[in-house]
Amino acid sequence: MLLTCTIDGVFVDLEVAGALGVMESIRKGTSNAKVVIFACVVHAREYTDALGAGANFLLRKPLNEDSIALHITIAKELLERERRRYFRHAASVPVILKEGEVEQHARMTNLSEGGMAARTARALKHNALIDFDFDLPARASVTGRGQVAWTNTEGMAGVILQNFRGTGRENLEAWLRIQEQLGTARKGS
Repeated sequence: MLLTCTIDGVFVDLEVAGALGVMESIRKGTSNAKVVIFACVVHAREYTDALGAGANFLLRKPLNEDSIALHITIAKELLERERRRYFRHAASVPVILKEGEVEQHARMTNLSEGGMAARTARALKHNALIDFDFDLPARASVTGRGQVAWTNTEGMAGVILQNFRGTGRENLEAWLRIQEQLGTARKGS
């Protein structure tokens, strides 16, 4: 489940067999590599292993409500950053995708700080590095390089936005801020 769903945070009990492997596989995955990991430890000797496997926070067992609440409060900024990074905003925008010398026009279906989904005419290769170029409403151009994270048989592909050219990142962040404000305004009305 951790490899197929996007999550914000996870508590991992180091007394459970395979716990270190779970943390390592989370960090190696594409969907949850930046998830906040709370490692629940019993012995001081587990600290180094837990941090080496990717834990952000160490909680000493036995756990209590105050300790958990304190660590979640401290982690709130990391959790919010991840939520912004992964929250998908609907976007029906033309996008040009270029893999090597092969360029194709596609239609973006959603967009976040960390990636986009697009419907393509020709299938993209999983893990392929591609260049992307699209204009957001208000003529804000976003160009850069990304990596194909997933594909399906219906011509959909997920692209992780890795590097931006020019003002691409700033333009995307400004558009996302507006979308968040509009979403908040819609919820409040």
